[in-house]
Amino acid sequence: MSDPQAAAIIERMIGTNGAGQHPLPVQQVLRINFRNDSQAAMVRRFLSSLDEEAQFTVGSVGNSLRDAGVKLENIAVSRVLLKLHKTGELDLVVEGSGRVPHVYRKSATFRPLK
Repeated sequence: MSDPQAAAIIERMIGTNGAGQHPLPVQQVLRINFRNDSQAAMVRRFLSSLDEEAQFTVGSVGNSLRDAGVKLENIAVSRVLLKLHKTGELDLVVEGSGRVPHVYRKSATFRPLK
């Protein structure tokens, strides 16, 4: 990135642990019962368990779900997050590019699954 100030801001927002991974609390994921949910329902159920101001990336959601034993690839997580963003249920906090991932946050119109 050519602008060192912008790079520092993005680095603070998304961290530097790996390719822009945004850590999420694994304890929350382990308490969720995913039953026989569809891929979209699993991601939505996980997002429902996060705090309102929590920020996340495709990688952090995918890693958290896999840590909880859910077999879900990042491409599936990416499709769900993109659809939720297009429908206005997720806000884009940082628009990623290259090795910097998009950072999302739940919007006021997010419909949680319990």
